[in-house]
Amino acid sequence: MYAITVKRNPGGYAADWMLDNLMAGDRITTTAPLGDFYYDKYRDCRDVVALAGGSSITPFLSMAYAIQDGIEDFNLTILYGSAKEEGIMLRRELEEISAACPKVKVIHVLSDEEKPGFEYGFITADLIRKYAPAEYSVFICGPEAMYRFVAKEIAKLGLPRRLVRPEMLGVTKEVWNQPGYPAEAKDRTFRLTVKQGPDEYVIDAAANEPLLVAMERAGIKAPSRCRSGQCGWCRSRLLSGECYIPEETDGRRWADAKYGYVHPCATFPVSDVTLEVPGEYL
Repeated sequence: MYAITVKRNPGGYAADWMLDNLMAGDRITTTAPLGDFYYDKYRDCRDVVALAGGSSITPFLSMAYAIQDGIEDFNLTILYGSAKEEGIMLRRELEEISAACPKVKVIHVLSDEEKPGFEYGFITADLIRKYAPAEYSVFICGPEAMYRFVAKEIAKLGLPRRLVRPEMLGVTKEVWNQPGYPAEAKDRTFRLTVKQGPDEYVIDAAANEPLLVAMERAGIKAPSRCRSGQCGWCRSRLLSGECYIPEETDGRRWADAKYGYVHPCATFPVSDVTLEVPGEYL
């Protein structure tokens, strides 16, 4: 017998509904791990500075174990943000690895209390410079507020984009607070026309939710995977209408953006929209 642990993604919308209604014996279909949040010696520097917040330390713990076990070969410096010392997660495991493996270093950053042996405040550009070597990649995994804060700090470092690797952010919450969002669209409902092969559907689409969610609510089988605007699996053609795409989740290729393609999982309607959507991939 196998057990499946499902991590709830706040803002997952249709996925949250499914989890709330699961019962013992139900069968679910899941995708494999997605994204590019892993070390690649051909892409990343040999030294990686990892920025973590709260429970999002978990992928860096896995990297640390892989380094300790000889599966991976790079130097990992983790700047781990917590509110207070008592709230540091997986502290024992991290300390055991860093004590046994000189390639792994952990620096704890406390936002709500000052204590000897800990950095105090938030993870800033100055703090990254303090612990980073001459050449390094930055990996980021944390809550949404942390992403937005450290994005501004990382911009001060002048690193090439290829050396900055965030974990997938997920669907943008409170999209109406993002730069450039048309205030008049908030809370409105628009008409979404979906063309899928020989079929055509006309459904409601809320401005506060992605187009993909509108299609799922209506029972339309549209392709999706990362739900973060990055992988391109849901790539669809915008035939008419206006949409808002948050910069933080706009993972489209240059040509797609130029010729009217969108990723519905991270695209919000701000007018009536007509969308050409591929059939659901097997």
